[in-house]
Amino acid sequence: HWSNLRNCAYLENFEKPKIIYPNMVKDLSFTYDEEGYYLNDKCFLLTGDSLKYLLAVFNSKLFRFCFEDEFPELQGNAREIKGFVMKEIPIKVVESKEEKQFDILTTKILSLKKDKLDTSFYENKIDALVFHLYGLTETEMIQVLDSFKGLSIKDRNQVQNEFWAIANNRFNLEL
Repeated sequence: HWSNLRNCAYLENFEKPKIIYPNMVKDLSFTYDEEGYYLNDKCFLLTGDSLKYLLAVFNSKLFRFCFEDEFPELQGNAREIKGFVMKEIPIKVVESKEEKQFDILTTKILSLKKDKLDTSFYENKIDALVFHLYGLTETEMIQVLDSFKGLSIKDRNQVQNEFWAIANNRFNLEL
């Protein structure tokens, strides 16, 4: 059997739901796998609890804004994601109600992406939830959003509107 070629103490982790991220990227992006894909040595995987919540946070604009500089820039504007840096990133622990919101939105995004459909509406909702979760002020949120030059006015406005809907207990998952 091919796995007998090398002792792999974590072989069963490939079969579990996991977050996958490459060692080198041009744009920080993380993906979710529950189909049991195997990876080569150019990727990392995370298994455990709250994976869809973590996926949402890792793919958020706030994460990219705060941590992109923590990953060394390589030739060709790529970044190297170091495992030891990922272990040190402060992730907020959330209540089950909040985690469920992230799970629902992340599941919707994953479903739409399978069909190659636009997911920005749901990604904007996640961004607003993450901004709120980490206690950003409106000014701080705008500073983060302004750092994304390719962000459309429509998406920027939606994130701001969702941010205020959360603050006023009017947030709607709208699935």
